[in-house]
Amino acid sequence: MNPSDTLPESLQTERLHIRVARPGDGPAFNAAVLASLPDLAPWLGWVTPPPTLEQSEANCRQAYARFLLNEDLMAFFFLRQGGALVGGSGLHKADWTARRFEVGYWCRSGFGGRGLITEGVCALADHALQVLRAHRVFLTVDERNRRSWRLAERAGFRLEGTLVNERLDLQGRPRNTRVYAQTPVAADAAAPVALPSVAPAASSSTIPATQGSEAPPALPRVGVAVLVVRQGRVLIGRRKGAHGAGTWALPGGHLAFGESLEDGARRELLEETGLRALALQPGPCTSDVFEGEGRHFVTVFVVATTDEAEARVCEPDKCDGWQWCDWSALPTPLFQPLHSLWSSGYRPPGAG
Repeated sequence: MNPSDTLPESLQTERLHIRVARPGDGPAFNAAVLASLPDLAPWLGWVTPPPTLEQSEANCRQAYARFLLNEDLMAFFFLRQGGALVGGSGLHKADWTARRFEVGYWCRSGFGGRGLITEGVCALADHALQVLRAHRVFLTVDERNRRSWRLAERAGFRLEGTLVNERLDLQGRPRNTRVYAQTPVAADAAAPVALPSVAPAASSSTIPATQGSEAPPALPRVGVAVLVVRQGRVLIGRRKGAHGAGTWALPGGHLAFGESLEDGARRELLEETGLRALALQPGPCTSDVFEGEGRHFVTVFVVATTDEAEARVCEPDKCDGWQWCDWSALPTPLFQPLHSLWSSGYRPPGAG
C-alpha cells in the first residue's frame, strides 16, 4: 500500500522509538500501567479496575490486529536509550475517507516533566498531517485535566472550543470537554515566525485601541511569576517560543481559573523546574502591554524559597536552561514584566 494510506508501524524521534503495540508487549504494558495508577485512574477509565497481565497482553494483540487492518494505531513510546516504556499515544478511529484521526496519550509515572510525551505526540501528529495527508487530527480532554490540555497546546494543537456538560466524568459528574485539533491550514498558521524584538517599556495600565478598529481590546491576562531565592540568588531562565523568545524570565505562567496565587506559583515552579517551594509570599505586581503582540499582562510576583539547588528544564520547548543569578547582575535582555519590576528598584527579600 501507499505510505500515505497506511498507518505507520514505527517512527523515530531524537529520544523515542515509537511503534505499534504488538503481541508480547503485555508484560511491559501492564507494568507501566500498574506503576502509574494514581496518575492515570482519575482520567482514564480503562485502568480501573487495574488490568491483569493477561488482559494487557490481550489488549496488545487486539491493537495489533486493528493495526494490520489499517483501522487504528495504538502506539508505545520507548526510550531509545535503555528501551524503557515511558507512555503511549496513537492515531485512533482512522477515517480514511475524511482523512481524520483522533489522538490520545498517557505517561508512565516517573517520566513526566521531560517533554517525552509531547515529543511523541508531535511526531504522530506531524506524520498524520504530512505523510497521511490528514485533513484533521484532533483530541478531546476533560477541562479539569490541566496538565493534559497544556501538553496538547505545547504540541501545537489549537483549542476549538469547550463543550459544556458534554458527558459524565469517571465520578459521574457533568464534565466540560475541551476540543483541540490540528489541520493543514492551522499547522501552517502555527509555524514559528520571527517576531521583532520588543524593547522593555515602562509599565502601563492603558491598552491602546487597535488602529482602524472600533472593537474593544482584549482584556488583560493575569500571570504569576515566581521569585525563587536560594543562598542570596534568584532562579532565571532564557525563554523559547514566540512570546518573549530570547529574553530572561522567572518561572511562571498563566493563573488558572479558581487558583490561588500561592497554588499557581507552586504549580508553575514544579512544572517548569521540578523544584518544590518551601515558603511562598505574594509580592508586587506589574502591568505590561506587549504592543508588538497585542497582549496585556498583569503579572503578580510571588517570592519563594527552596532547599533544592538543581533546576531541571521540564518544558524544553519553552526554556533553554535555568541558572542562579545575583539580583543586581541579572542577564539581559529581561522579559518585559521582569524588566519592569527590576527597573522599579524592587529587591526580593534575601536576594543579593
